[in-house]
Amino acid sequence: MVPTIFTADINDREKVLSVVLMGFSTDPFLRWICPEADNYLLFKEGFDAFGGKALETNTTYVAEVIKVLRYGYLRTLKRMKKDLLKK
Repeated sequence: MVPTIFTADINDREKVLSVVLMGFSTDPFLRWICPEADNYLLFKEGFDAFGGKALETNTTYVAEVIKVLRYGYLRTLKRMKKDLLKK
């Protein structure tokens, strides 16, 4: 199952920045800068510097999240099953 890739536009800004924010939520350096969860969540606009121009120029590519999560989850389950059967 291959997820569909589409181009995000300026209307998707909040969603895209939220995904980037959550993607870096366990990054040691960023958590050192913003150790408190409530402060880190306010840091979303800081990620605009890393993706804002891409959204404005329609060069932000996004995968269908549900399919990606399902695909990754199924692959992980298969790998775990294979590892368990080896033991």
